[in-house]
Amino acid sequence: MKFKLTRVALATMSLLPLLTACGENGDSANPVVDNNTDNTPKAQSLEVRAIDGYLEGARVWLDVNGNYKLDAGEPSAITGAGGVAKLDVTALGAQSSQFPLLVEAIAGQTIDSDTPESPITQGFVMSAPAGYTVITPLSTLVQQKIASGASKSEAEDAVKNLLQQPDLNPASDYIAQSKSVAAGQAKAMVRLLPATATELSAQKANLEAGAKLLGNVVAEDKANATETDFSVVVFVPGKKPANMALDRDGDGVVDSKDAFPKDKDEWLDTDKDGIGNNADLDDDNDGW
Repeated sequence: MKFKLTRVALATMSLLPLLTACGENGDSANPVVDNNTDNTPKAQSLEVRAIDGYLEGARVWLDVNGNYKLDAGEPSAITGAGGVAKLDVTALGAQSSQFPLLVEAIAGQTIDSDTPESPITQGFVMSAPAGYTVITPLSTLVQQKIASGASKSEAEDAVKNLLQQPDLNPASDYIAQSKSVAAGQAKAMVRLLPATATELSAQKANLEAGAKLLGNVVAEDKANATETDFSVVVFVPGKKPANMALDRDGDGVVDSKDAFPKDKDEWLDTDKDGIGNNADLDDDNDGW
């Protein structure tokens, strides 16, 4: 006997895929509900790091309106171990990479990993260009040049030239990468940084002058330059950046007036015989 498919049978077969789908994920009485229909933005964070040494307990924020101040609504956070802070940028989304960063190291609160035994005694501020996730004295100089009209690449090249560091990446963590010369230069530059963010733009000339002097140290010592060469650098600021000077041996006499700029025990050579007055038994060369 041959059977013919009726319209009812065909209709039933056409429902099988639909019934199977319901059976896999629910049933007709209790269908699966998509709970992600409220269009709530997913939480997003931006991880940044503040470095002189690694700065813990410093305030970091995105300067969305570019006024060098922390305003209501601007993402901000306090750095933790390793100088790391996570900024909640959910409201900004992908636009968060379009704004510069600022960090305030707070006297009596911020701890520098180089001197972890006590908080810093003098506060300072640093900045970094949009797109950076590391904030250092070097990134501060890059951002100041960008604020003056340079492109990011132009600003980075200028900083490399000033510091005599052609292979330097100003956006990098020079501590993690063991870039000791860059670390030494950065630590020296901290002494030129202002205490408040609003003073940063006014310090641009001083920062550049200081960077150039630090570059001169590298140019003189070349491959022999080490972080130690900058640990005793003293800036003597005057009314003009040109009045700034170096005292690399830390003897209290600036290099330009020191006959022995790398010897902390000597600074005068009265008789010009190449032996410092402290070691020269006849420093006036009169035979006595």
